[in-house]
Amino acid sequence: MDPASEQPELVRRARDGDVASFEALVRAHERRIFCAAYLVTGDHHAAEDLAQEVFMRAHASLKSLEDVHRFSAWLSSIAHNTRTDWVRRRVARPNGHAKPLPDGGDADPAARGKSPSERLATGEARGAVASAVTDLPDGLRHVVVLRYVEGLSYVQIAGMLDISPSSVGERLHRARKKLSEALAGLAADSGRIGGAA
Repeated sequence: MDPASEQPELVRRARDGDVASFEALVRAHERRIFCAAYLVTGDHHAAEDLAQEVFMRAHASLKSLEDVHRFSAWLSSIAHNTRTDWVRRRVARPNGHAKPLPDGGDADPAARGKSPSERLATGEARGAVASAVTDLPDGLRHVVVLRYVEGLSYVQIAGMLDISPSSVGERLHRARKKLSEALAGLAADSGRIGGAA
């Protein structure tokens, strides 16, 4: 059976108190929730804490979810609100750049079988992208995370942020432009790193 078609049944059972079903839902969504949190926090441990908070909030309010088929969107909404709360609680933004996501297990299947210099270039590129996203202004960073990490549509993002879908498109365009400018030297740098022997 397809995991997506199993999800509504897992949600029903989790709502009825089945811990194993909720754990299966966490496993299915934890990487996406962690990556989105990491792009906001720029810190592995803070992202883990934030992801844990998302799942704690979801578990606490699971009985309020009426449409079990909308679990992913509902969880994305909780994740967005949790990230927004984290940003608001934050006293000061970090001065440094985000660290690359850890390579472990299936973190980067494309990196398997590559030379150490290729893996270094891949890790540095990932770190540079995460840092550039972290450095975006909040309004732009939120739409980037919701669109490209959470995978939400323009309409879903618009509903969550209380803006029009065309505003979502405009913010994404501005974010892509800023990211492009921030990462302009990455290709040249990665070529130099990968070519160094």
